[in-house]
Amino acid sequence: MTDDALPPSVRTVETLARYYDTDPLALPFALEKKIDTDALDALFACKQRVVSVTFTIDGHRVAVTHETVRIDGQEFGGEEY
Repeated sequence: MTDDALPPSVRTVETLARYYDTDPLALPFALEKKIDTDALDALFACKQRVVSVTFTIDGHRVAVTHETVRIDGQEFGGEEY
C-alpha cells in the first residue's frame, strides 16, 4: 500500500504510534478527540494543491503534508507506511 492510499489521519496515527513506540490502539489519546480528522482528510483530498497542516498534540509539534508526517521535526513518510 502506498502513502497516497492512506488518508492523512491514518498516516498521522501510524506515525504517532511509531513515535511513541506503541500500537496505534495503545496511544495515550485518540486523535479524533484532539483534532477534526475528517477536516484533516478533506484538506488533502485534492492532490492538485500543496497542503501542509501543523498542530500540537500532547506537547508534540505534528506537521502533515501529502508526503510526510513530522513529529518534533523527525520525518516519517514514503517507505515507512
